[in-house]
Amino acid sequence: MTTPPPPPEYMPPSSGDGLARPMNDDDRTMGMIAHGGSVIAGFWAPLLIMLIKKDSLFAQQESKEALNFSILIFILAIPTCGIALLVGWVFYIMATIKVSSGEPYRYPFNWRILK
Repeated sequence: MTTPPPPPEYMPPSSGDGLARPMNDDDRTMGMIAHGGSVIAGFWAPLLIMLIKKDSLFAQQESKEALNFSILIFILAIPTCGIALLVGWVFYIMATIKVSSGEPYRYPFNWRILK
């Protein structure tokens, strides 16, 4: 008689697009804070989530996406006299709503520095 193989390591739920899905409500909440917190705190909110939630693939994925977008918006805000901030806020809110339903969000344009 042979022993069964050990269960596989933590595998994030995925729909074939390579993006992690939240495993619990805490993952989803941290993803929402990463995107929504950017409206008030800029790049600090996703940076803190990225540093605090190292055990959650979904929170890491969403905080990196929000952090990359926050850096891009900060860079674009200077030459556009702040118009980029208004556009960024719209996308932050859209991302927060999408993540609240448990779906990952990708900004339509983003400079993905952190992978």
